[in-house]
Amino acid sequence: MWPELFTERMQAQLGQEYPGFQHALQQPPPVSLRLNGAKVSHASALEEVPWCIGGYYLPERPVFALDPWWHAGAYFVQEASSMLLDAVVRQLSGTMPLRVLDLCAAPGGKTTLLASALPEGSVLVANEVIRSRVTILKENVIRWGTGNVVVTQNDPEVFERLPAYFDGIVVDAPCSGEGLFRKDEAAAGEWSERNLALCAARQARILESVTQSLKPGGWMVYSTCTFNPEENDQQIAKWVDTGWETVALHIDSVCGFVSTGYGYQAYPHRVKGEGFYLAVLRKPDAEEKTFREPKHAWVKGKGPWGDSLNAGWTCRQWRNAEFLFPETVEAVLPGLEEKLHVVYAGVEAGILKGKDAIPAQPLAMMTDASGLPWPAWDLTPEEALTYLRKDVLPPDASHTGWAHITCKGLGLGWAKVLPNRVNNAYPVAWRLRMAGDPAQVI
Repeated sequence: MWPELFTERMQAQLGQEYPGFQHALQQPPPVSLRLNGAKVSHASALEEVPWCIGGYYLPERPVFALDPWWHAGAYFVQEASSMLLDAVVRQLSGTMPLRVLDLCAAPGGKTTLLASALPEGSVLVANEVIRSRVTILKENVIRWGTGNVVVTQNDPEVFERLPAYFDGIVVDAPCSGEGLFRKDEAAAGEWSERNLALCAARQARILESVTQSLKPGGWMVYSTCTFNPEENDQQIAKWVDTGWETVALHIDSVCGFVSTGYGYQAYPHRVKGEGFYLAVLRKPDAEEKTFREPKHAWVKGKGPWGDSLNAGWTCRQWRNAEFLFPETVEAVLPGLEEKLHVVYAGVEAGILKGKDAIPAQPLAMMTDASGLPWPAWDLTPEEALTYLRKDVLPPDASHTGWAHITCKGLGLGWAKVLPNRVNNAYPVAWRLRMAGDPAQVI
């Protein structure tokens, strides 16, 4: 079923544990998700993922696209083993705001995790080099709604322009994907020793490219979804040989992760999840050139969306629209734009056309939309799917004008209520193209 050379190597790597590993790969993969704690606090009826706050297992895989709360950013469907990043980042971060780079960010699982797990006031740069994958990354960042993320599209080498800039870097490196064989048969079909060598060489280049942008004493999380030591421990060993240190993690032994010497490995017969590797390096202290932030004069936004902002947020004009920014994002955005290709940042609020304020989709999905100047129109799950399909909603006689469309309290988008009809303003590109009844996942 699996490539013969892969089987031989795993038998040598696991010894007496190999039969259990082989049996695990023949079982259906677990289904898991991670809650957006700013929108949903808990899911009491589900089994918890022990190493991740807000991580849960599902008894079976539902049709997520038929759950309005999935569209509302209430949770992110994420593989459980990779949620180990939550425990790691909370151990590394402390309480002070940080600047962190998620280098290989699409589709956004680790980005949304970091956006929630980092200390308040932190800035997260989520980068993806492949243009087609940046679109889904941006969409998931908007759905998550925290506003502390700057989405960029750059080759890893570009980050050399930001010397000693980040307190932490997460490199979830492209790999041979051995840990996903039971979920992705194509990955098994593409496996070869030549591909392993190509992946290892690419990983080495990526790590080399971003080390200059990490502050002395800063931490770098390196992870893959493979079992191959050449892509895992051997990548870390190269940096240890140059003076970097590995960081020991406080991982409860009952979780099942195996210490590999430099990092930690998840095997599917030991962990309720897929194959995953993670290690943490700390950069040696040294005097280095640092990046100087350019001065920038922002134009204050004039729309009504900023009237009830929480402390620490600002409303500014940016890119022919008005945006809401955490002050920490506002402070660094000019410098990031000077050196990087920035795709999105903060929360797009909307535009002004004469006396009319036209709200933007991201404003409807921010984690705290309680201060918006338009009434909420809370739909049933059935009505919500009608809205998400961009079908016609029945007229609402209670008011006219813009309405914040919600489902069970969570924002989905906007509609313009007119005397005789309702204009559905849900983004065409996001339109639900699937038939079926509503699903309730959490």
